[in-house]
Amino acid sequence: MHGTCPVSCSDHFLIYGCRKKKKIKADKKSIFARTYSKFNAANFLRDVELVDWNTVYACTYPNNAWETFKTHFVKLLDIHLPWKHMTFKTHSPPWLTHEFVSAVKERDHCDTYANRVKTLDALTEAHCVRNRVTALKRNLQHVYCTTAIENAGNNAKKL
Repeated sequence: MHGTCPVSCSDHFLIYGCRKKKKIKADKKSIFARTYSKFNAANFLRDVELVDWNTVYACTYPNNAWETFKTHFVKLLDIHLPWKHMTFKTHSPPWLTHEFVSAVKERDHCDTYANRVKTLDALTEAHCVRNRVTALKRNLQHVYCTTAIENAGNNAKKL
């Protein structure tokens, strides 16, 4: 968006322009984990009983016995607890501090307590803590933005 705007204190027009900045995409952490959502313990125990464990007992060396056991057991796990691919965002805001995280935890604790006991004192305390967290968040964001602008100087690409 761009254009001109008349200014009342001058015979010149104010020229303005706006530029969109690309959003920074968050880094993602990718892991594989076993999913327990459809795990049935009875079926798993039944299949454990059906496995021929004599091959483990027949091994003369402990390392061979361990490998044989692990092979049988992992096959059962792959059937009953399949691997699932999960991704998580690892990017956090640059203004986020340990102080803010602990304040959020305190706020959540006070809020849970206030909702459980429902007394006026607890609710008042929860509101005060919530307001402190909100003020802290705004202050941290303000400090981060002002220092980023000061550090960028006249170079808008550093923002």
